[in-house]
Amino acid sequence: MPRGRRRKFKFRVKIRPDTVRSIIALVFLTLSVISLVSFFASSYYVNSKVLGFLQKIFGNAAIIFPFLLASVGVLFIDKLKIKFKEGRIILSLSLMLFSLSSLFHIFISKEKAYEVAIKGEGGGLFGYKVASILSGSVSKVSGVFIILVLLVISLILLFNISFDRILKFLSESKVFGKVIEIFKKIIPFKKKSEDEGDVEVVDTLGSEEHPVMEDAGEEDNEESSFEIIPSMAEPQHGLGEGSAVSGEITSQPSLGFSSFPSDKIWQYPPLDLLTDTVPRMKDDTDVEKRIKIIKSTLKSFGVEVEIADVKVGSSVTQYVVVPKSVTKISRISSLQDNLALALASPTGSVRIEAPIPGRSAIGIEVPNTNRTIVSFKQLITSDTMKTLKSKLGIVLGESVSGKVLGYDIGKMPHLLIAGTTGSGKSVFIHNILFSILYRATPSEVKLIIVDPKRVELIHYQGVPHLLTPVVTDMEKAPSVFRWANDEVLRRYKLFEQAKVRNIDAYNEKSGIQVMPYILIVVDELGDIMTRDPAGIEKNIIRIAQLSRATGVHLIMAVQRPSTDIITGLIKANIPCRAAFQVLSQVDSRVIIDQPGAEKLLGKGDMLFVPPDLLKPVRLQGAFISDREIETLVEYLKKQGMEPDYKAEVLTMPTDTRRGGGSKTWGNDVDELFDDAVEIVVSADKASASILQRKLSIGYARAARIIDEMEEKEVIGPPVSGSRGRAVLISSIPGQDIEGLSFDKEDNLDE
Repeated sequence: MPRGRRRKFKFRVKIRPDTVRSIIALVFLTLSVISLVSFFASSYYVNSKVLGFLQKIFGNAAIIFPFLLASVGVLFIDKLKIKFKEGRIILSLSLMLFSLSSLFHIFISKEKAYEVAIKGEGGGLFGYKVASILSGSVSKVSGVFIILVLLVISLILLFNISFDRILKFLSESKVFGKVIEIFKKIIPFKKKSEDEGDVEVVDTLGSEEHPVMEDAGEEDNEESSFEIIPSMAEPQHGLGEGSAVSGEITSQPSLGFSSFPSDKIWQYPPLDLLTDTVPRMKDDTDVEKRIKIIKSTLKSFGVEVEIADVKVGSSVTQYVVVPKSVTKISRISSLQDNLALALASPTGSVRIEAPIPGRSAIGIEVPNTNRTIVSFKQLITSDTMKTLKSKLGIVLGESVSGKVLGYDIGKMPHLLIAGTTGSGKSVFIHNILFSILYRATPSEVKLIIVDPKRVELIHYQGVPHLLTPVVTDMEKAPSVFRWANDEVLRRYKLFEQAKVRNIDAYNEKSGIQVMPYILIVVDELGDIMTRDPAGIEKNIIRIAQLSRATGVHLIMAVQRPSTDIITGLIKANIPCRAAFQVLSQVDSRVIIDQPGAEKLLGKGDMLFVPPDLLKPVRLQGAFISDREIETLVEYLKKQGMEPDYKAEVLTMPTDTRRGGGSKTWGNDVDELFDDAVEIVVSADKASASILQRKLSIGYARAARIIDEMEEKEVIGPPVSGSRGRAVLISSIPGQDIEGLSFDKEDNLDE
């Protein structure tokens, strides 16, 4: 037999921390259910004992105690994502329980207070103790006030609201208005002249509902004097402090937009219309395995690296790589295909971000085997969107690290979107429209939607924010851009009269949102450009150059980003772009000036290029279902406000004159003659090759237009050599700009 001490038997229980949290959660939830059931089935022995104990402690306020236990239990479940899983809920329910228990008992007389508490009535023993302390120390009246303050604090914590929102709701509610009217009837406001020595009271409340009555009585023979209050619908010129209004109302140019009806209260869409977020389980099963593969693969090519961080996103996982020694970035970037082969990438490719902005590291983005869906409700309720106060604030998507990215369209100020069919362009446009509809009223933001496909954006027909019906007839689409161009110039004239620089200053000087923002959304720019390439390109460029200060913004999507659609001038004036999955590296370079979009995964996976950065940011857009669109549109239509359509938006004369001829030069010239004159005047030289490129026409037609310009003495005779012909005019006849001169590099609102 072997010698030695016998090993003692030890019973060990190893429990993981998450298991302990689960047990604690179940205990609290079970106690919550038992205590709640005891209020409705007190005939059972155990239930009656539990109910008697709770009522003896807290009295009639004991009904809150089961919900307090449930909120504590839910707090221990990490994976459960619900709205009320917060510490403030526990604090608010505790304050509510203590304050109600005290409030129920403070009105009971001292002789009966203890006897009532023992019976489980009033506020129980807890309410008896607090009420007796408050009554004996600060008096019963002060005690009631303190208890009510605690009760209000508990409600503010529970609903997470502020006094500003409460006061705003009361001021906008009809009930508050009726109380004011009753108060005015009880205490009438009377206007008295200065001779009587009383202070004049100007009644500005409900002035529309109380018209001036002539011949009010025979006893009052003197003429009544009324103070004229100038309308705040326009900026007030010359109204400084101490200046008097002498009854003259200066006429201002009409803005052409009707304000929101005064008797209507716009109800912002509730979040209940959106699909609830499902708890997401990110795919992190192969993280450790892939780390080893990345290290070994790079080491086999002579590159020693360390994995500094791993960010698991909804569609891709980014491995942050830091080289151990000085290594060329291009050397690591050239190993994309080798890494994709070693990692057995689901899409057959990986994307390398070298370097990561703000870090001395390189990011290797590997597609996840199982992708998770990002819901719009999850993004719109994020802290990023809560802090973005602009009415033009939109949610873009979720980054690889799980951070929600939002942006203000006013700072873009235009957006160009490109991607193949099924890459997520149209759903991304739905995200933009949903963001606007959830944040802005019809008087703040107007929408013009152009839908060549006739099936994607037609669902928004009838929304109160629309300035025109959803445009599906491509013959009318060029009129939209021509009207927007004229609207930009009209707004600059108003700014000049009001002596302001941009739309925000104009509205601030007016006192109300008198001039709305205008957002033009085009789902497929390629179909429109085929109608009138030169005219539409000219209007788009001019809008992009001038409209930032006027609040007119463009959101344009294109399926294939070819150079004949997205020209160099359009790209130069629209620096903010979003690239979804494209077919080739050439298309990626056209839209974002660098490769990478061809390696995207589709279904909302995008590269977003902000206007203030050169490096794109990879985002995963949110998914919006057809049911959510129908529900939101139906809710907005039921608000009782019809869209204020402007017929002139779709009836503007465009640059395309199918009947031939020109308004300035006669009918014996080509229909593109005006465009050709504008091109040669701006270029200060004339040649057939210039017209071919700019107007997308053949050589024969361009040469014929050159001959017509020579006949009209716009250009000189042909010269020897390769130089273009001389231009004999310095301006275009009939051009109505009225002294406005802008440069595309000007930043008029900064």
